Amino acid sequence: MEFFRSFFKDLILVLTEPVRFFRERLPSISFAQALAFGILVNWLAASLEWLTRIVKHETLWDSVRKIQEQFATLPIFKDVPETIWNQAGNAANPVSSSMALEVGALIVAPFQALASFCVSGLVLYVGGMMFIPKATASERDPMDLSIFIRLAAISAAPALVGAILGFLPLNLGSAIGWIYHIAILIIGIGIRFRISYLRAGGIIFLPGIILTLTLGCFVGFAALVLAKLSGMA
Repeated sequence: MEFFRSFFKDLILVLTEPVRFFRERLPSISFAQALAFGILVNWLAASLEWLTRIVKHETLWDSVRKIQEQFATLPIFKDVPETIWNQAGNAANPVSSSMALEVGALIVAPFQALASFCVSGLVLYVGGMMFIPKATASERDPMDLSIFIRLAAISAAPALVGAILGFLPLNLGSAIGWIYHIAILIIGIGIRFRISYLRAGGIIFLPGIILTLTLGCFVGFAALVLAKLSGMA
């Protein structure tokens, strides 16, 4: 029970007084505690999103079908047989298929969150090496991958806000949660590393932009190669 009392206390503090949280509370939170906090936040958010979909009479499979329809407009995927998607969704029994997908998503959510924290921490670490001046090393937290993973886990708190606001149209709840998440992450990096919030924003966005452009170029190149090979066949 002590863990849950501490969890909800930290959750309220990071959402309402992030400057105080990162300045006073974060140093006393261990790496494992930060991960447990972030994982529980994401699992609760996933559960609330499930309840929201039930109220709105929607399922995850509806989202999968929308993605399939978008993929079908791409030249690479236009020849993919419809039966493949029907088999994946168990078209003969859509209710059980949707339920299995929902339960599977809740089971996978903690592992997905953990992987997300590690990847985000690594990206932030790269950004920190680019933007955090070495001259302030004695005045800030050490430049260590673990501190960035902790920051990524703690800054997941607004996921609950986005889930609670999930009933809003046009995915406004998710957008608000994402903006809230970025704001808290910027505050956390700025406070812990004694840098401006503008520089903290650079740590968050620049590595992600570079990674996105790199992946985009790779996917584009792979698509050209596949199109060439299919044309030769």
